[in-house]
Amino acid sequence: MLVGLGLAGCSGGWSWTTSDADPSDDASRPHVLLVSVDTLRGDRLGYAGHDDAKTPRLDALAAEGTWFSEAITPMARTTPGLASMMSGRWPHHHGSREVHETVDPTTPWLPEVLQSHGYATYGVSTNPSAGGEEGLDRGFDTFDMVDPGPHRASRRITARVLRDLDGMTEEDPLFMWVHYIDPHFPYRVPGSRRVRSPCDRLARVLPKGKRTSNYGGISERALPDCWEKYDEEVAAVDAAVGTLVDGVRAARDDRPWLIVFTSDHGESFGEHDLWYQHGPTVHESALNVPLMFVGDGVEAGGFDDRPATLQDVAPTMLDLLGLPEDAMGAHDGVSLVPRLSAATRDDAAVPPAFAEGAGAQVRTYLHHVYSGRVDRRQCLNDPPFALCWGPEADDPVGLYDGSKEPTRTEDVSAQHPKVRARLEAARETLGAHNTRSHSVRIGRWKLIDEVRITGEHHRWVVDVDADPAELDDRSDDPEAPTQALTAALDAWMADIPPYASQRLGEGSEAMLEALGYVE
Repeated sequence: MLVGLGLAGCSGGWSWTTSDADPSDDASRPHVLLVSVDTLRGDRLGYAGHDDAKTPRLDALAAEGTWFSEAITPMARTTPGLASMMSGRWPHHHGSREVHETVDPTTPWLPEVLQSHGYATYGVSTNPSAGGEEGLDRGFDTFDMVDPGPHRASRRITARVLRDLDGMTEEDPLFMWVHYIDPHFPYRVPGSRRVRSPCDRLARVLPKGKRTSNYGGISERALPDCWEKYDEEVAAVDAAVGTLVDGVRAARDDRPWLIVFTSDHGESFGEHDLWYQHGPTVHESALNVPLMFVGDGVEAGGFDDRPATLQDVAPTMLDLLGLPEDAMGAHDGVSLVPRLSAATRDDAAVPPAFAEGAGAQVRTYLHHVYSGRVDRRQCLNDPPFALCWGPEADDPVGLYDGSKEPTRTEDVSAQHPKVRARLEAARETLGAHNTRSHSVRIGRWKLIDEVRITGEHHRWVVDVDADPAELDDRSDDPEAPTQALTAALDAWMADIPPYASQRLGEGSEAMLEALGYVE
């Protein structure tokens, strides 16, 4: 039996319990630090080529290890993305297919696996949709949800983690997971006194649906200021992560450290008409995340520009720790260890990388076929019109003209009976269960699948390297592996069950509203 950490209250001391462990574990097995940063795009870091980035600590860390420029999340939402990171499974296999939805408790879980092999496990999350209520706390001896404060001070969170580290046993290898919420919208820079800039005004006075759909061009005009604030928040996280890495290495130098750095999803800054949001899209702006590994068995200064996924994190960590990959049970990711060394990188297999769009939870997303939540108002959108209804069977159904009246309060069914009839017919077959977008990547080529209001699937193939905006359809290009992409996506989508949104309590709804997911 090995000593592990017991959960203690914020005001109390650490308590100690015993946990089962494998006595044959290697005594030299490294400590592990897994850091994830909410809403961090993979292309806004200095080592990734962003000239204006102020990320010296992450740049230095990347030079110590190997990083992946084309890593993606399987869904651009916090709970599903992090659950895939911890389970090695796609969202439809681990059960959470929307923010704040609970993970299937039978899903094999990385902290539980490490715990069973002698690791003391510690987790801190600053995002309320990534905690115990969603099932992300499984396998942690100690797990704390920490309120990051109005400015999401990552420096303060880091200080808290390092204080906690001082009270932990030094006998066992340690697995630590720290999830920072910066730079999630609204972009609030620690110490900043500017509260009347264009980006600040978006957060304070513009309804979410108008902000995310660029109503009146206001979001577009705020873009330079929002980019600046976003980069400043990234810089603050960079400093915090640097302090964290220095602190854990200094506090625990009895073993080497394996460090993994990533994000749950990116952020859209106007790409494909989505502003300062992420979920209902499968475009690279929201899917692409940073991913790096640092430690023994990892090439220093290594780089890989082929697709990788968050599902690969858990099997890769187990491989680097010398633990059997099947300890996670069935999973959808692969070990990236062959790609962490120049000697084996070129010959390593790279499977297709799939992604599913989340729901458009803000009902005024005019450019998404379906928007809203089952426990709130929902709409089918065929711009400029939207057919909307409430959550109860006897709630009225109305037709609204979003171009003239974006708040959707004046029913225009009498003026447009044919439009109303057409959208009523579409409602019989369309809804949250089958209007999500999907994509697959093979190398630089990507197939995108989107549903139209007619129920037809619109597909196009893009070369992500040559066309990062993902606008130019290359389906007929002899170079494009269109048939292989199509076959892969068809097979994957056939395995995805219909989606049924979970009804949430009042507290959960309030949390989603505070994070900007619903209105």
